[in-house]
Amino acid sequence: MSELEPRRHAQRSKHLAAGFSMTHVIKSEIHVSDAIRLLKKRLSQFSQTKTEIHLDQWFNYLAFDIIGEVLFSKSFGFLEAVDADTAHLRHYARRYRDSTEESRGPQRRAIGVDEAAREESGNFSEKELYGCVNMTVGAGADTVSASIQSFFYHIMRHPRIQKTVRKEIKDAGLTDDVISYADAANLPFLQACVSAQHGL
Repeated sequence: MSELEPRRHAQRSKHLAAGFSMTHVIKSEIHVSDAIRLLKKRLSQFSQTKTEIHLDQWFNYLAFDIIGEVLFSKSFGFLEAVDADTAHLRHYARRYRDSTEESRGPQRRAIGVDEAAREESGNFSEKELYGCVNMTVGAGADTVSASIQSFFYHIMRHPRIQKTVRKEIKDAGLTDDVISYADAANLPFLQACVSAQHGL
């Protein structure tokens, strides 16, 4: 986003493209599902104690933890922290900077940078990498959070639509507490709802 020179922009994008591929994201699905389960647990606890909450805030926490899993192979821990805030994110970013290798899971690469292309070009510095990471965290979390908020806002305001979505899931025989991407892709009405909230 910050690179204005077209050729340089294309070169930098090439290094990072692998991290945004569906293949890379799917590798993190099991961990993303864990984050969703933790959010459900938190919401259930609030429900039992009749504690008032702001859903947008908790959707933001979920979004940051998802981005952490996809980019760093490790959640930021917002859903784990009782009073999570942006200082928590800054602390994690510093910890990641000081120990990049430690935050890389054995089966998943942090950020998904094309190291071969990076070494070949010889001019994609660590500073540029951190800059891209910071922008990706901000932009990625905002996008994920906005999408989740929009979906739930509209589906909660239209009980008939919500009832139809629930019926579609039930009729498909999906009983897992978190529906997989592959299963969700085979639910046409749900997919129509997701596309509609994006304005597609």
